[in-house]
Amino acid sequence: GYREARVTHRRSVELGELSVVFSVERGRVHRVGTVRFDGHQAVSDVELAALFGLAPGLPLVMSDIEQGVAAVRTFYARLGYSDTQVVPVLSEVDPSLADGPDGVDPDGDIHLDCAVQIIEGTRTTVGTVTFSGNDALAAGPLGALLETMPGVPYYAPRLEADRRRIRAHYLNEGYETVRVEARARFGDGDANVDVAFEVAEGVQVFVDHVLDVGTRQIAPATVRSEVTLRPGEPLGVDDEIETRRRLNGLGLFRRVDIVTLSHGSGDRRDVVVVVEEAPATSVGYGGGVEVTQRLRASEGGAAAERLELAPRGFFEIGRRNLWGKNRSVDLFTRVSVRRKNDLDAP
Repeated sequence: GYREARVTHRRSVELGELSVVFSVERGRVHRVGTVRFDGHQAVSDVELAALFGLAPGLPLVMSDIEQGVAAVRTFYARLGYSDTQVVPVLSEVDPSLADGPDGVDPDGDIHLDCAVQIIEGTRTTVGTVTFSGNDALAAGPLGALLETMPGVPYYAPRLEADRRRIRAHYLNEGYETVRVEARARFGDGDANVDVAFEVAEGVQVFVDHVLDVGTRQIAPATVRSEVTLRPGEPLGVDDEIETRRRLNGLGLFRRVDIVTLSHGSGDRRDVVVVVEEAPATSVGYGGGVEVTQRLRASEGGAAAERLELAPRGFFEIGRRNLWGKNRSVDLFTRVSVRRKNDLDAP
C-alpha cells in the first residue's frame, strides 16, 4: 500500500570491503476507501464486488486491481460479452469527509475511492452449429459432445474446448490423422455468431493383432487380461492409455511400452505390448528403538521413574508372480525387546 515509496542506494568502500546501503522512504499507506461500479446492467453489484475482490480498508495494491479487472472481464466473456471494457478510476477521499485533515486519517493513511466504469458492449449468442466433412460419424452424436449450442452465450475458449473434444472422440474411434477446425462467423452487429466445425476424418485404423513381448515368469494371459485393445476394434487413444494404466497398476513390471506396427494395410495395426518384468522376490528390513519412562522399584522399595530403551526390528520377504499369475505371498515378522516387570519387587 505504500504507493509513494522511494528506494535509493549508495556504495561505499572501507578497508577493502564494498558496502551497498539502501535507503527507503516508504511514505504513507494508501488504503481503499469505497468501491462502486457504474454502467453495468447484466451483472449485479454483489457479483461484481465478489469478482473484483477489493474491500474498503485494505492496502491499495495495483496488482489486486488488475486481477479484479481481469476477473470481471472473464466473467463477462463467459456471458457472451467479448469486448467488455473495465476501467478503474482512483480518486482521493474528500478532505472534508475524512477523519483527519487533508484526507488523512489519524494514523496517517491516505484513503482512495475506486470507481469502476464498465462498458458492457454487445452480447453475442450462438446461432447455428453445423458440421461438414463428418462422413463416418453423424452430426447428432457429435452435437451431444458440445457445450456450444444454439442460444447459449458465445465464449471462444468454450468453442476451443469443444473442438478438442470432437477431435478426441475421433481419435478414440481410430481416426489417428483427423483434423478438426472450429470457425465462428459473426453476423451484423456481432450479436449473433454461427459456428461451423470442419472435419477431415482421414482413415479409420483398426487393431489387427495384439501381441505381448518380454514375459518370462509371468503368464502371457495375465498381460492380455489387462489389455483393453481388441482385434477388429478401432485403435483408440483412451484404450491405449487405459491399457498402460492397468499394466502399471499390477506392480509386476519395471517398464511398459505399447507399440503399433503397420504391415502393409493402411487401416490395420498390430499392437505390441512390450514389458520388462520386475524382480519376483522383494526383501525389506529395518529397525528402531523406543524410549519410555517406566515405574521401577528402587533399592529402598519406593517407586521411581527410569528411562528405558526398547530395541525393535522387522524383516519381510515377498514373492510375486506365483505360478505366472498376478498372485503374491508375503511374510512379515517383527520383534521388540524390553525389560520384564519386577515381579518380586514389594
